[in-house]
Amino acid sequence: MKTYEAHKIFCEHLERFLYDFQTYKNTAIKLGISESCLKSWLTGRRIPSIRSLDRFANHIGCSTYQLIKNRFPLESGNSVYNDSHISFRKNLETIFIERQCFSLSQKLSLLKNQITDFMLISYLRTKNYRLPTLVNLEIMAQALDLETHNLLFLEG
Repeated sequence: MKTYEAHKIFCEHLERFLYDFQTYKNTAIKLGISESCLKSWLTGRRIPSIRSLDRFANHIGCSTYQLIKNRFPLESGNSVYNDSHISFRKNLETIFIERQCFSLSQKLSLLKNQITDFMLISYLRTKNYRLPTLVNLEIMAQALDLETHNLLFLEG
């Protein structure tokens, strides 16, 4: 499996937590995930969805985009609510407008046809939407010549 930069950065954060809490069990409890999930994410057997990253970031009190940006330590607060779909959809729409891609085929072409039309439509819906996996997010960012975390960052 190809290693992507944002996934690697996320795993580095997990490894840092594992170092701090010393065991998989303690780390999983502190991070609000199962031990098997932690191990699967660290080994790359499973790739987290952006929704999973949102829940994880909410639990530890940081922004989702920080989990995939090379920043140590994580800036955390007491109460954080991440909904990456809002920033992701807004950022994609802004990019499409700036690059004058209005039709579905133009949007897919801009993304170098790395995702399907059904996937893009499901990402852009306001209701019953889907969020990409971290790998699909990275593929889209690479096609757009952006750093992955920039697709999730919302100013203001």
